[in-house]
Amino acid sequence: MSFDISKLEAHRYVLKSRGLRPVFRVGALLRVTFANLPMAGVSDLFPWPEFGDPSLETWISELKSAVEAKSLLSSITLCRAIEAAHDEANAVSLGVPLVPGSIVNHAFATDPCDLGIGDIVEARRSTCPAIKIKIGKNDVADEAAALARLVSHWGGIKLRLDANERLTREQLMTFLDGLPILIRESIEFIEDPFPFDLKGWSRFHRETEIQIAYDRGAKDRTLAANGAEVQLEELFESRAAQILIHKPAWQLDERAISARERGRPVVVTSILGHPVGSLWAAKKAFELSPDDVHGCRSHMAYRDDEASATLVKSKQVRGSRVVGIGVGLGLQSKWWKRMKWEMITSC
Repeated sequence: MSFDISKLEAHRYVLKSRGLRPVFRVGALLRVTFANLPMAGVSDLFPWPEFGDPSLETWISELKSAVEAKSLLSSITLCRAIEAAHDEANAVSLGVPLVPGSIVNHAFATDPCDLGIGDIVEARRSTCPAIKIKIGKNDVADEAAALARLVSHWGGIKLRLDANERLTREQLMTFLDGLPILIRESIEFIEDPFPFDLKGWSRFHRETEIQIAYDRGAKDRTLAANGAEVQLEELFESRAAQILIHKPAWQLDERAISARERGRPVVVTSILGHPVGSLWAAKKAFELSPDDVHGCRSHMAYRDDEASATLVKSKQVRGSRVVGIGVGLGLQSKWWKRMKWEMITSC
């Protein structure tokens, strides 16, 4: 998909993660003016260098060159960022919210060792049906013990585990063996449990009866739509996975559409960037799979700032739900109006 861009601006930001060992991450909001729309649109550009992304400055330089030369972008992430800005510009021009409805989301934690009773209580108060937790960053026995300490506060919340292929099969089994029965039985799925192996994942599902969610987002980002579709067909038929994780910022929608046509649940998540990116992911979640529980409440992964405060004050986050309100992103506020934009290029 190509767009005629007449002006490109950027606003750089820094996010600080929650937890005892905070991590600082950088990204940029893009404000894009399109020749065919009266209003500009805003989107998020958020690199993950550990997944092979270039630096933010490299991406902005590539965008500048492509806009000035009116050439195609080589990165699917850049293409999707421009598409997201076009979606927002179109919504603003029509006077409607970017998110056309309401979706339910899980709660999120980046590290089980940092998880406390208050996090479980907050998830339950927010009526989140599930909590997603990243595992495999620490010793698996320590992570299992951290979850075990919360067993009396767990209630009926479902557990979504994301291993990001960090663990071996043996390490994952050790982790599962360390969980209390109540928490073990609350597992809804494990995302990318260990390095991908069609037969290995199928065998793990068969032996444990735990559902597997296929993400591998960083590795699937260059797949063409048809190639991804063939891969998904084999994946589901072999019972190596039962659920698809879809990241709109990294992947084409065709893979999610293909999974839905096969009757598979599709969980749409952000890439843990700016709230602007989370709202676009929520738009895609509503369009692609409105009845599933998604992961677009991602501002909770970071310490509060003006962006997250504005998101909450806009009432687009209501407990576990993300709801489209206002015009476009619906973030109009004093913070939004005083945001400084750097001119990247104007054609």
